[in-house]
Amino acid sequence: MVVETLAITLVTAFATKAFEKLGEKTTESAWNKVKGILNGEELTTLNLLEKYPENKELQNEVAEKLQPRLEENPAVAKELEELLRQISSIQIKQNITSQSGTGNISNQDISNSKININK
Repeated sequence: MVVETLAITLVTAFATKAFEKLGEKTTESAWNKVKGILNGEELTTLNLLEKYPENKELQNEVAEKLQPRLEENPAVAKELEELLRQISSIQIKQNITSQSGTGNISNQDISNSKININK
């Protein structure tokens, strides 16, 4: 993956909490790897992004600052890229159940799922 694309993808993954799909330890590990290659003002900007992940300006600023650091640290870049590949390999599953009437009972796989009930 091109380093510029990697930087943008990493920031997006952090902002959308995509790493959480891999677990808390993996999220923390990835975050610490990024923190480990940034310094000074770059870390301040990263911490602001952690507080305000939806802020597009902060996302762009962190991606710009992260890109040269990833180029300087190819081993870290490779590790982070592999984590991103793991996220993209997670299969997203959607179950839909339609019922009419009253007193119906339905079971479906709901572990780690978000349930929306539309009436």
